[in-house]
Amino acid sequence: MNEVGPFEGASAVAYKRREALESMKWRRRSTMSFAIGKRHALAEGLSQEAPAEQPSLGDKGLGLRLGAAYAVMAAIGLGLSLWLRAASPFVHPEPWLDLPPIVAVSSSVALGVAIAFTITMFTRISASRFVWARLLCEELRPFARSLTPGQVLLAAGLSSLGEEILFRGFLASVAGVVLSSLVFGLAHQMRGPSRWVWVGWATVAGLVFALAFKLTGSLVGPLVAHALANAANLAFLKAPRPGAA
Repeated sequence: MNEVGPFEGASAVAYKRREALESMKWRRRSTMSFAIGKRHALAEGLSQEAPAEQPSLGDKGLGLRLGAAYAVMAAIGLGLSLWLRAASPFVHPEPWLDLPPIVAVSSSVALGVAIAFTITMFTRISASRFVWARLLCEELRPFARSLTPGQVLLAAGLSSLGEEILFRGFLASVAGVVLSSLVFGLAHQMRGPSRWVWVGWATVAGLVFALAFKLTGSLVGPLVAHALANAANLAFLKAPRPGAA
C-alpha cells in the first residue's frame, strides 16, 4: 500500500477546499444572475403589460369638481357685480357702441362665433408650425384625454360661464379691459415648461373676450366664444395625434 506524505496530504486537502470554494462562488453567481435576469424580465413585462397609470376616463368625481369650481366662480362674479355695481354682469355699463338690446346681443353672438373660429384655427396652425405651441399641447393633452365627451362639453360650458361672469362681467367692468385680462392670464397657472406660454395665451384670449364685451355691451358673445373655443380645443387635444400609432 502506497503511503501518502504529509505534504501530499495537505495539498489534496487544499485542492479540495479550493474546488469547493470555486463551486460555491459559481453557484452564488448563477443564483444572482438568475435573480437579476428574472427582475429585468419582470420589469420588462410590467412595462409592456401595465403602462404608466393615466387619469381614469369617465371619472364621475371630475365632472362634479369642475361643476362645483366654476359654479363658485360664477356665484362670486355675480355677487360682486350685484353688490359693488348694483347691476347685472351680463351688460357692460359703458359699451363703445350704444346699441338696442336685441341688436347688442345678436351682434355679440355673431362676433363670439367669429372669435371662437379664429382661436380654433390659430390653435391648429400654431400646433403644426411652432415648437412652443406643440409643447403646450403636449402638456395640456393628459387633462383633455382624461375627460369623456360629456365632460368636455361640461368643462367648456361651465368654464365659460364662471370665468366670463367673474373676469369680464365683473372685473372688466370695474378695472378695465387690460387689467382684467392680465389677472385672467395670471389665474391660468400650470406646472411645466409651458407655464408662462399658457399664461400669455390666456391673457391674449381674455383681452379679445374683454374687447368684444366692451364693444357690444353684451356678455353673451364672449360666453359663446369662450365655450366654443374651449370645446373645440379640448376635442383637438383629446383626439389621437396625426401619425401616432
